Amino acid sequence: MQIVKVNSLNGINSILKQLQQSQADLDSAIHFFSDLRVEFDIPGIIEDELDVCFENGVIKISQKNKFQIQNKIYQSNHIVALNEKTRMALAVAEQMTLCDSPVILYGPIGVGKHLFARRIHQQSRHYQNPFTWLSCDAGLSDKELLEAVEKTQPGTLYLDGLDELSEGCFASVQRLFEASPGEHDCRIIAATSCNPEALCERPQPLKTLLENLTICYIELAPLAQRPEDIDPLVLYHLERLCSEKRIPLKQPSPEFLQTLNIYSWPGNVRELVNTLDQVLITAQGKKTLFARDLPNHIRIQTLKSAASRKMGL
Repeated sequence: MQIVKVNSLNGINSILKQLQQSQADLDSAIHFFSDLRVEFDIPGIIEDELDVCFENGVIKISQKNKFQIQNKIYQSNHIVALNEKTRMALAVAEQMTLCDSPVILYGPIGVGKHLFARRIHQQSRHYQNPFTWLSCDAGLSDKELLEAVEKTQPGTLYLDGLDELSEGCFASVQRLFEASPGEHDCRIIAATSCNPEALCERPQPLKTLLENLTICYIELAPLAQRPEDIDPLVLYHLERLCSEKRIPLKQPSPEFLQTLNIYSWPGNVRELVNTLDQVLITAQGKKTLFARDLPNHIRIQTLKSAASRKMGL
């Protein structure tokens, strides 16, 4: 079987030029294309999003219609990735499933860092083993941390709120990060709302821990910077929540979606999902959701935002 690997758009152009220059006879060409398989390795692009066809002597590679790929972009753990930054973060996460290196996910509260952590775990060699979520609040003791490691092996330990870790636990965490292969079989994924620069400005020993280790950082953007993800997030979670509540699927009206797109979402995806859950409770038997079904604070803020735009503010 002929396999063509595509790593960039330049790679695609190279393939086309080679085919145009080929003087192979018809039988050879038929044999070539009957066995041809194209592999894509372009960061931020999911292979299922692309159509490949051969027409009139030309290999045509195009992106599928947004609605055609809608079910594909809903990755496991409810990750929606239409936004370019989110897709790049997902692409990096996919690469990190192939190794056991430490990962730090950073972004504001509510962006879904735990969803990416679970995604990495479920696609890694640890997928059949425990995924332990440990909150790094001030009350976490060194003993609790070590017990969590023992409970997790072999699996993934998710340290939520790394910047809140008590000084008494730093030595144990550093040993976990620095452990050589075979010393312990526990993948470490940590999350924080601070970016790497802010973390490294922290006093010892967190600064020392981060400076001495080779860690993969994955940034997750706030929902306000992902406007193209709002509508698909709403559609996906409405379907999921209605199914879980065993109620008929409710449809969002254009004004409902417009209001959600204007709102600033300080609580990010978590706030959006909680809002939809609340709306389904109050909407009761309605088949269609309207802006008036949304919580008052959302409608008030969007009205103020709309008024400011009209005044050019």
